[in-house]
Amino acid sequence: MKTEAQIKAAIRKAAKPIDAEWAGVLDEELDRLFNKKLTKLERGTAFRAVMRFLENSSPKEIAQMLLDVGFFEPARYPAIWDMDLIDTGIGQRVITVLNNNQIFYVGELVSRTVDELKFPGFGVAGKLIINNFLGTHKLKLGTDTTGWISPDPTRSY
Repeated sequence: MKTEAQIKAAIRKAAKPIDAEWAGVLDEELDRLFNKKLTKLERGTAFRAVMRFLENSSPKEIAQMLLDVGFFEPARYPAIWDMDLIDTGIGQRVITVLNNNQIFYVGELVSRTVDELKFPGFGVAGKLIINNFLGTHKLKLGTDTTGWISPDPTRSY
């Protein structure tokens, strides 16, 4: 595990060039983030403030940088969660309905429950196709995907 100073240095380096005033604010937020006496909510607020300084980086890049410096444990999730639904072979009609409802990756699909998949034009046949695909890969609907970051969180149609 890296030291607090090494983690702070890596975060400062990842933050795109910022002026001195904002650099001071970033340092304050980093100090708050590492303050062991803060509640989880306060630490979360400080973490979000630090993330604002990293806006030009993708969430995957930020997460990778934080993993690299040992800020948190690597996410333990199946690699298939990063697979685009288009690459799954589950059928264009099913994919179109899911994409129209902002579901693009397997990780986004498994995070949904059966009740959350009630879309117009998406009936029993579509759900059966999905369940067959998920069963083949030992996955299921309603899975907790905490810690997983969508490969492209800005994607929409």
